[in-house]
Amino acid sequence: MKVPFNINLSGKTAIVTGGSGTLCSAMAYGLAVCGAKVAIIERNKEKLASISEKLTKDALDEYNKNVTIKGYSCNVLDKEELVKTYEQIKAELGSCGILINGAGGNPCARFTEDPSVRRGSIKDYPYVVTTYSVVEHWQSGTQTRNIPWLNELIPSNFIELSEELAKEKGIRPGDKVRVWNNRGSVVVDAMITIRMKPMMIDGKLTHVVGMPHHFSWATKLATGDNVNDLTPNVGDPNSYIPEYKAFLVNLEKAA
Repeated sequence: MKVPFNINLSGKTAIVTGGSGTLCSAMAYGLAVCGAKVAIIERNKEKLASISEKLTKDALDEYNKNVTIKGYSCNVLDKEELVKTYEQIKAELGSCGILINGAGGNPCARFTEDPSVRRGSIKDYPYVVTTYSVVEHWQSGTQTRNIPWLNELIPSNFIELSEELAKEKGIRPGDKVRVWNNRGSVVVDAMITIRMKPMMIDGKLTHVVGMPHHFSWATKLATGDNVNDLTPNVGDPNSYIPEYKAFLVNLEKAA
């Protein structure tokens, strides 16, 4: 791959997490070609060895440059392991001057023992939820959820399912669906739609479902279960923006 710019990064040490991914490996390559000593952090040791070797060879073939790209196996969400790995990088390559975090998690994310932030696995919770608002209800619904005619249009929370997943689960429009993970459980109405389509993720067919957030109020209107009980209560440590947009669940037709 050709680097479309010429920046002198000599003397800099760059750390790239999740370095086996296409974007992060390209960034690692560009940094190395521009002179930086690059440390790639990746959990998968096999991927780590192959990507470091490939990028070093590419730089020699395309630019006739001997670059420094070293791989380090580490789980960035394990604080002790991350600190140990960084100390090793610092001793071998120098203090980090450039950090690109492309791993599947933020090493600074704040997790606690509270039930609202329990992490689940794709084995136990194979379906991906994305949350959204509906036109009839503005954001958290402070005003709209107390307007009768808007609540007649969207009277309760629902789960938007693809035709394929609905058929697989034996769910019909209007059926009650139980949706749960290790943070909570809700029962909502089924909406079967062509908007939702199965996706291929890492070579595996994965079903994505949609659920409106902020639903359910302690009034006579817009009552019922709230998908917010299922979302992970985790925020980015810098911006404090929460990770409510996507998470894992399991689901079934409610008895």
